Amino acid sequence: MTVKRHYFCFVFIGLSSIAYTHSMDDIENFANLELELFEDDDSLAGDILTHKTPAPATAAEVVTLLITQANALTLLQESLFLSTAPLNTRNPLDYTFFLPRLDYAKRSNFQMQLFWNQTNAMALGQGCNGPNTGIASYLGIQNPAITAQLNMVNDAFGGDFDPIGTIGLFKNTKIQERKFGFMFTGEHHFHPFTFCVSAPFYYAERNFYLTPDEQTAIEDAFGKGSEDETWDFAQKHLISDKIGLGDTRASFVFDMFQRGELQSRVGVFTTLPTSFSFFNSVMGTHFEPTTQPPTLDLVKLLSYAQGSTQQDKDIAQAIGEEFFLGSIDHLAANILDVNLGYRKHVGLGAFLVSQTPLTVFIKRAWADDLYFKNKMSLQYLLPGDETRFFTELNDNAEYEALGLNRSADDILNQVDADPAYANQVLNFFQDQLTEMFYPFVRTTRVSPGFVFESTSRLIYEKKRWFAYLGMDTWVQGKEKLGAVTFEKSPILLIPDRQKAAMPVAYQGKVQTAIGYTVKRPERILLMMLHADYTITSSGIGQDFTISLMLETNF
Repeated sequence: MTVKRHYFCFVFIGLSSIAYTHSMDDIENFANLELELFEDDDSLAGDILTHKTPAPATAAEVVTLLITQANALTLLQESLFLSTAPLNTRNPLDYTFFLPRLDYAKRSNFQMQLFWNQTNAMALGQGCNGPNTGIASYLGIQNPAITAQLNMVNDAFGGDFDPIGTIGLFKNTKIQERKFGFMFTGEHHFHPFTFCVSAPFYYAERNFYLTPDEQTAIEDAFGKGSEDETWDFAQKHLISDKIGLGDTRASFVFDMFQRGELQSRVGVFTTLPTSFSFFNSVMGTHFEPTTQPPTLDLVKLLSYAQGSTQQDKDIAQAIGEEFFLGSIDHLAANILDVNLGYRKHVGLGAFLVSQTPLTVFIKRAWADDLYFKNKMSLQYLLPGDETRFFTELNDNAEYEALGLNRSADDILNQVDADPAYANQVLNFFQDQLTEMFYPFVRTTRVSPGFVFESTSRLIYEKKRWFAYLGMDTWVQGKEKLGAVTFEKSPILLIPDRQKAAMPVAYQGKVQTAIGYTVKRPERILLMMLHADYTITSSGIGQDFTISLMLETNF
């Protein structure tokens, strides 16, 4: 592969901001997938230190190349990121398997849920199905303006690479999420009140994912790496995981009404931000946002790329790859890093639980063993500070400040005549390239708003056995972000807060369970196997949950 082909490979892979993905169900297939472009070569660092540096290009030469052949004046004004918001996911405290009890044969109750929750394709756009789960919904890699400019760049440098085809290999990259752990709940009843505390302890993991067919297409284009090298690359750049404690919810319930099997309870609750990770990087990496992004030294890159030896070209490739691999890790810090709770927001809410025998509506003997159980809750998440990723709204002001809104000929004439101006333009282009791939990170005030949930079940109970079938609806409102500004002389940059805010999200699920009760004089034991599946959603992925509950009343 020529250096030009290498150069365009890592540029376009950088533009797609992904390299490889893996499937937890198919580790062996994934282990065979690795791009030649990002192979680690520790000898290159030594090469840069010991190798004689080629004659450096001038700032004017680099700027001229970027304007005339790379069309930088247009390309660098395009926004790569369609969104910079973190991804919506449900707090385990809002999973459908938990529903407050209404019958208290004993005063105290302890419950443990072993659960597995999996999302095969997290929502990267407002919708859920189809293209909204692919990375092209988050990154503008299919923006016609960008692809047209990339084709022009490719033609200018020899035309031996297919930008659109390469981007197409990665456009459907998805993000998977898995959560596995325990939900602990304790209740104590002192008529007519009940106090309840719940908290999860679990493992959470996210990874980039491609289907086997998509992996094969990339292998055909770029070849395979060794199994060890591929897995090492995935652990470093494509998988994020942690183990820890989630948020804690404390509820206070009042027995509002009871007439036989017809019952209702009302309660208030608070969600405390106790989420904390005990272990990071169990299998993958804990990604930290890059607060001081690297600057791609275009003079050094071009000088080595135009060097006379293969070693020069290898060093040029290493410089570019380091920059773009860093951008992948920066992206991963935003969309792969899993928060174990409500992102440190305190929640205040209220709920209503009711139980209605079917015999209220149908006076038949077979209806005696059937009843409805419903819960509606509304929670308000208090505003709090969060770290968010932002792009700029007013890039044109920077162009105008340097006179880059003039014709290319006028700019190049001044670049040739004024070395200081050439350096200014070069530094600006380098900054723009960095900002294109590294959204800047700032702390801002986030108001998550309200979370609504409604769960309804039709329950059949006969002696020791019981089962239910039901529906669950969950809605989270759109966030509001506070003002964020920062200085970058001589321009005041205005962040795009709309891109950084998580959208409205909702899920509709079906749920079912089967359980068995063992009654003893001193205690009651209950076992239940629960499952739910998302049938409709927007702004959040379609997940499923399987849980096994063990409960004792004493």
